[in-house]
Amino acid sequence: MVTGLIHGHRGLAYLLVLSSTVSVVLALVNALQGSKPGLVKAGTVLGRRVEPALMGIVALIGGGAWVAAGFPLATPYLWAGVLALVLQGALVGMLTKPALVRLADGDAEARWRWVAAAVANVVIVYGIFGVMQAN
Repeated sequence: MVTGLIHGHRGLAYLLVLSSTVSVVLALVNALQGSKPGLVKAGTVLGRRVEPALMGIVALIGGGAWVAAGFPLATPYLWAGVLALVLQGALVGMLTKPALVRLADGDAEARWRWVAAAVANVVIVYGIFGVMQAN
């Protein structure tokens, strides 16, 4: 059971890394080529729905694997993951959502805010992924 949870956790983490990378690419293309409604819509789906859902599922499965394996709750890796989950949620609420809403309303200046939010998100995701790979 633990092996299955770990494989699920790892597989969904790869998907999270891929989706956050695609989100940065979408934001950069949108910023460099002018605001395009299709890119904004794709970014909205990815940045506000897919990535937070994947992050939550990855954290839930990782926590389940942690408990099932019998590791202690006082381990820094576990709490670093919880902190990253909170940071990613705050990032989506405070940066990504407002930037995408402003872009959908036609504010061209919000393009670079979306890029900043996507880059901050990818830094969080890559950081977690790097720590977990090093472990």
